Amino acid sequence: PGDRVLVFVPVSISLYVTLLALWRLGAVPVFVDAWADRDRLELAVEQTAPRGFIGIPRAHLLRLKRPAIRRLPIHILAGEPARGATPRPEPHWVDPDAGALLTLTTGSTGPPKAVLRTHRHLREQHRALARILDSGGAEVVLPTLPMFALAGMASGHAVVLPPAGKRPGQPDPAALARLVAQERVTTLIASPALLGEILPLLGEGHGLRLFTGGAPVGP
Repeated sequence: PGDRVLVFVPVSISLYVTLLALWRLGAVPVFVDAWADRDRLELAVEQTAPRGFIGIPRAHLLRLKRPAIRRLPIHILAGEPARGATPRPEPHWVDPDAGALLTLTTGSTGPPKAVLRTHRHLREQHRALARILDSGGAEVVLPTLPMFALAGMASGHAVVLPPAGKRPGQPDPAALARLVAQERVTTLIASPALLGEILPLLGEGHGLRLFTGGAPVGP
């Protein structure tokens, strides 16, 4: 409990399995931008002092090139099936103000900075989102931001993960529109710009609940 673990897994079912498993143990996932280069990853290790590394096969190639990652005592291949009957550990109860999620900023205005979110932060964020998103019935939610997928699952909704775009954070509007029809999506969450590209592809009478917004703008 409390150990930090560098996670290098793209948005997928495997990512959420990894997240939930780490939280169950009381560990703190550490995230770097998906397009970070090798230098950024090594800087993340230096700043956050993780004890382990969980990544897809391609990410594990970094261990051959970066001593800082190679020196971590625990390395786990994401999505690897468990061998044998492993007893499931009881959830580790944590203090609400204990760290839950650590992300590194992009570094566009200087060196990347580590931002720590607590369990209280995530819980209150979920409560705020649940008040807005819950309709009182079963929903099939298509979120284009990873955090909203967590909110949907925590509310008991079915969550459809968007397909990866050409670059992280840039989903394909046409692929999303096809997914809405195929999976009978009832709730779509997207930025204003992305929503503007998806809606013309859906046509009339789609009956979707739409949620959109952006970061707050200060004075």
